Amino acid sequence: MPLIVLGVATLGRPVRSPDLAGTWRGVLVTQVLSSPLELVFTRDSSGGWAGRVKLSELPRDATGPIHQVTLTDTSIAIVAEARGLRLELRGAFRDGWLRGTYRAVRSNGRLDFDGPWAVRRTPSEDLSVGMARDTSMFPNRNHQGGVVPAELPPPTGRFAAGRRIEFWIDSTRKEWITEDTSDYRALMVTIWYPGARKPGLVPAAHTPEPSVARDSAGRPRAPADTHVTHGFDNAPVAHTRQPFPVLLFSHGLGSGGWSYTSLLTDLASHGYVVAAIDHTYDNQVTTFPWGRVAWDTPRWQRSFTDPVPPGEPPFTHLRLGVMAKDASFVLTRLEALAADRRDPLRGRLDLKAVGIFGHSLGGIVPSVACREDRRFRACANLDGNSVGAPILFDSSGAGPTQPFLYLTKRFLPGPFQLARSAMTREEYERFETDRRLCANVALARLTGPVFTVSITDAHHISFSDLPFDFANTPETLPLRHRILDTVRGYLRAFFDQTLRGKRNTLFSSPADEPRVVIDRYGSAAGDQPVERPAGCAW
Repeated sequence: MPLIVLGVATLGRPVRSPDLAGTWRGVLVTQVLSSPLELVFTRDSSGGWAGRVKLSELPRDATGPIHQVTLTDTSIAIVAEARGLRLELRGAFRDGWLRGTYRAVRSNGRLDFDGPWAVRRTPSEDLSVGMARDTSMFPNRNHQGGVVPAELPPPTGRFAAGRRIEFWIDSTRKEWITEDTSDYRALMVTIWYPGARKPGLVPAAHTPEPSVARDSAGRPRAPADTHVTHGFDNAPVAHTRQPFPVLLFSHGLGSGGWSYTSLLTDLASHGYVVAAIDHTYDNQVTTFPWGRVAWDTPRWQRSFTDPVPPGEPPFTHLRLGVMAKDASFVLTRLEALAADRRDPLRGRLDLKAVGIFGHSLGGIVPSVACREDRRFRACANLDGNSVGAPILFDSSGAGPTQPFLYLTKRFLPGPFQLARSAMTREEYERFETDRRLCANVALARLTGPVFTVSITDAHHISFSDLPFDFANTPETLPLRHRILDTVRGYLRAFFDQTLRGKRNTLFSSPADEPRVVIDRYGSAAGDQPVERPAGCAW
């Protein structure tokens, strides 16, 4: 489904009859990220302008031809194509930049997102080099090209973080991604739990492959891995007087539960049993015990470009429904483990204190799972967004009634980030405020207690292990640890309050941390209405 981008010019002082020849680099900004944008202009045989466009969307780029360039004394319009997307940008020259705004509209007329774009000519000093020097958002490498050895932050609780890996098949659900009519929904689930500390524990690898890495007893064994995870495979379950509350976790699209190890091990060290679901065909890759490998389905990529058939829900909504049913199925299997006399977790799970959380696309799953399955007592979304909102309502407009936490980023850009985002500081702050208020409009529709925690200088990847995979320089590492500590602290406090009944002041008073902004909605704010900016989808 082609995606059409329509723009409105941002007029400054125009340049008459500009010479476009050369490479222009900058960004195209969406509600979620700033995608590096490159335009290369050349003269065509008729004397007009042609060239190519490149969108750098980590981990892969999208390139394609520029089909049309229309210049006037005050504006420019560009029509290009990249990876099945039709891009139409409008803008003008201002202060050395070619900049404007756009709307992203699918071929069926549906608005997906909008925002600014800007590029400037880079004949000698390549802007992408400047981006490489700035490791605050894209942590590929530090400015000397070196990388600090990757070590995940250690858990902060008193328990060791034990890990076991389960393979489960839901015999009540057909797997509709494959063409095999006998195929049922199959999942790999990593269970982190409070473990007893003892000598000889086997360190848990960051990216285990249970079909390959097993010891003589058939248990997962840690293969060579450059990460230090601070978790242990098959550690003895810790003995306590009270059973452990249970959490389920859904990863982001194309990721996997292993990419959130620093967050999950910390929860286990504080007395939670966390079941991280690898949603088959929605994650990066699944390796089943018999050796079969299932990669993320190419239907995801087509879903961003192909039209939605009339009368059918978007593919994203269908998969969110599947992922929510995955969570309910895994909870049912955990109930079976808790009743199995042979299982070390027998009697150790508090199945009256169950919560669910997720990141990115997985962050929307709790709103669906909590709406459909009352066994979940609390739901949390880590920076997940669906058509401008952190909630997916049902067809009647209903959402979950359980306590809800939206933990998200609040990025305050520096001078280079402002140049990269193609905005003035005032423009960025207005855009960021509108984006946050649009999310809050949806959250205010919920009837239960709702909390939004916005963390300054956090990015979308700050809720995962990715910031610690690369470029851990003495300058960047302390900030990344501080952001992770904040994410860990508020997430744990939310579940402590909703599942364990431990009252705290984090959500009942202004944030003690000046880098944190807390908003309250629903019953937590007396059901007060919120301002609705123009252009909100909700």
